[in-house]
Amino acid sequence: MLVGTLGAVSSLTAVAQNLTIQNTTEKPITVQVEVMGGYKSMQPFDSLTIAAKGTVTLNRKKLPLTFYRVITKKTEEAVRDFIWERDVAVVFDESSKFTVKGSTLTTEWDDFNKNMVLPLRNKLVANTIENQKLLAVGDTLGAEKYMLKSNQAIGELNKQLDSIIFTPRRNFIDFYLLAGRWRAWSKSVCNEQLQAYAGAWGNHPFHEAIMDEIKKIESVGEGVRIRPFKTTSIEDKEVNLSEIKSDYILLDFWGSWCGPCIKAIPELQNLYTTFDASRLQIIGIAGENEVPSAPLRALLKKKDIGWTQIEELRLGDKTLAKQLNITFYPTYFLLDKNLKIIKRGDSRILKEVEEILRKK
Repeated sequence: MLVGTLGAVSSLTAVAQNLTIQNTTEKPITVQVEVMGGYKSMQPFDSLTIAAKGTVTLNRKKLPLTFYRVITKKTEEAVRDFIWERDVAVVFDESSKFTVKGSTLTTEWDDFNKNMVLPLRNKLVANTIENQKLLAVGDTLGAEKYMLKSNQAIGELNKQLDSIIFTPRRNFIDFYLLAGRWRAWSKSVCNEQLQAYAGAWGNHPFHEAIMDEIKKIESVGEGVRIRPFKTTSIEDKEVNLSEIKSDYILLDFWGSWCGPCIKAIPELQNLYTTFDASRLQIIGIAGENEVPSAPLRALLKKKDIGWTQIEELRLGDKTLAKQLNITFYPTYFLLDKNLKIIKRGDSRILKEVEEILRKK
């Protein structure tokens, strides 16, 4: 099991890691061994010609925790990426296919998918299908119940992922998961985990790539003044950020499809009704699967949402979400009257927003 106690990374460096490539055919083959040279990129490591019925064994002590893959020019098919941290054997047979034997990333990842990810993903898919069926017939209340069930499945899955990431770091499954999950954490937790990974593995390309992403987010982080924008609301009214007269502006990047976004609506309603427009103005920026969005309008009506709403394509190229490096929903920006970012984060910052607004 991946979640159990794992051996320390440093203990692996003293173990010989042998990669054995065996050719069981009657003809020689040439294979290319590639190593991960950067985030999601592979670079040539070694080219080998293996005689008919021959075997070649390589040893790699310096970088025991590294992704490798093996390609034969004959088929141009690669063995699925594996981590060469213990002895691994690659066999090329008459069917022109590679098989991998030994401890591999692929094996452990497949086990993880089968035992943890797939059951939760199946729940999510089933609930999403029911949600869409009910939305299609106008049953928004019933649809919302399935949306909440989907959100619970996502929450369960994320807890499982985090439990693996936070265990002692043995292999790159942890790093793959880290790359997909860090945006959902607080900055302090994110920095703590990155430092732990850096201490275990040094400045690996995964670590460097994540740090680059953090720099992008911090370029529109707290203390930065955002560029004012001018656009049109869903009611065809002009929204000019630089002309809003209010002590604070709360930008709410959300979507009608997003369970956590919907869950946070009561907190936003509280802010909207508690503070007048001279103190706070809220602007919702909904990333939708289509524009105009019927589900968005139905939800706004059902929840009696009165603050300004802008809609844009969730996967659009030139969007406000792209401009402000939005990587997850919901994301909130609290701006002062000079459009400087006071707070940025998920729904957990809404309590802090209220505390700031209550101060004179």
